[in-house]
Amino acid sequence: MRRVGWILLLAVGCSGGDGADPEGPVPDLEGVRLERMFATTMPNGRTRFGGFDGALEATIEVQGKAIVGDDDGRFEIDLDPAEALTVVVADRTLTFRVREPGAARAAAVGEPIGGTGDIPNDLVVDDGPRGARGILVRSGDNAVSEFDLEEGLIDGRPAIRLPRTGDQVAAPWFVTPFDDSGVRYVVSAQKQHRLYVLDLEAGSILHTLLPPTVQLDAPFTLSRPFDLDGDGTEESTIERVQPLAPQPVVVHDGRLYAAFAGVVRASNGALAPIYVPAVLAVWRVDALAEAPDTYVLPTLNPQELRIRSDGRVAVVSSGMIQLGDGTVTTLSEGAVDVFDPTSKTFVERYPLGFFGPTTALFIEDHLWVGSLSTASVRSIALNDPQDIEDFDLTGVDEVNSVFRLVDLGGGLIAAPTFNRDDLYILDTRARVVSPPPFFAPLRVGAGPPVVDGLQIVAPREGRRGVDFVGPDLFAMSGLAARITPVELRKLLGP
Repeated sequence: MRRVGWILLLAVGCSGGDGADPEGPVPDLEGVRLERMFATTMPNGRTRFGGFDGALEATIEVQGKAIVGDDDGRFEIDLDPAEALTVVVADRTLTFRVREPGAARAAAVGEPIGGTGDIPNDLVVDDGPRGARGILVRSGDNAVSEFDLEEGLIDGRPAIRLPRTGDQVAAPWFVTPFDDSGVRYVVSAQKQHRLYVLDLEAGSILHTLLPPTVQLDAPFTLSRPFDLDGDGTEESTIERVQPLAPQPVVVHDGRLYAAFAGVVRASNGALAPIYVPAVLAVWRVDALAEAPDTYVLPTLNPQELRIRSDGRVAVVSSGMIQLGDGTVTTLSEGAVDVFDPTSKTFVERYPLGFFGPTTALFIEDHLWVGSLSTASVRSIALNDPQDIEDFDLTGVDEVNSVFRLVDLGGGLIAAPTFNRDDLYILDTRARVVSPPPFFAPLRVGAGPPVVDGLQIVAPREGRRGVDFVGPDLFAMSGLAARITPVELRKLLGP
């Protein structure tokens, strides 16, 4: 499940720092990526000037010193204390401010944006033909709405309240663009076991998608007997499965992918949860009236779908989980399974045991995975799956969750922690948490003991400072029902 239900706390507000005014544009110069560079004060008082992956492919000069990047385009140099640095790039002279880390982190987190409605559950930022805005899923309101990235939900902006089936609300869960129109989106209706294709501009539902019953290769044993088909007889095993509880959805290369988690009954006190096999359903976007191809997933409870650079689909599955009094127990093993749409088979598998994987990124030659039950990110070398390293983000032994990793470019990952309300930055090349110029996480909520529930972070695509100015991340807190802008250019760039 995306949002963990064992936390029942009252959420309060947090101060957003002094960074209301956005950073200005960044010159787009050949051979340098200024938005991946930084100048910061180090704990010893000296100044560090550095850059992440791809920052420097040319030679620059700072304080009379020539600087070249390494094979990855990185560099770093420690200098005497200064308030600003003069940097010469080709025939351009630039001034880099030397930022104080604590003040820069505080300035990077803006004030929460407007209203979000009841129980925001997913957000995507769309920079399409209709301009930059968010598309917000609100499972508490049973609705999908446009979200103004400065003012929040506004009366009169396009929105669709999803229909009920009998007395069952849709409980919309994930959303993804259906195409490049900027008006059509796909949302998974978790409690109705279906998908809706929406036209937000017209305020209409274009298609309702239900997958067919799937024949299993072998009987599946339920965790406890249950009357699945409502005929009055409890089943212990099943040979066919109706895909249930869709969660992640994604559209790529003419195909719509949806992963059905198979949740029949979630945890209920001492009773074990009940799951049926998870299913990946694949529709052709130009033939939605036709039945989708369906594939029984090798692992239970899919949490995320990622399209890799090779067009294959990574399915991140946590395994069956049980929620208790402040605990999360994984009852079956999780994994990242990779589906090849050409051969229509699962071609790779990365087992993760009882780590409870929720989210994953393939960056260079490593797989990075977040956990449902700890504030941890695991690294797996693709050329040696036994080469595993875990990064403990908080250093605190507690139940926590990392629901969505975000690739920030330059070899950096953003990892939000649900129970700490902190956004951690992880350097995948140096393999450290909170590298300079960050030094510590960005506080995006109240933090314990009153948890706002930092659930996901939605990125704005493009080069910050070049393609756009202002916030580049939007942090969604599910318990506090708010969205907070984050501007990393408060820490990076001239």
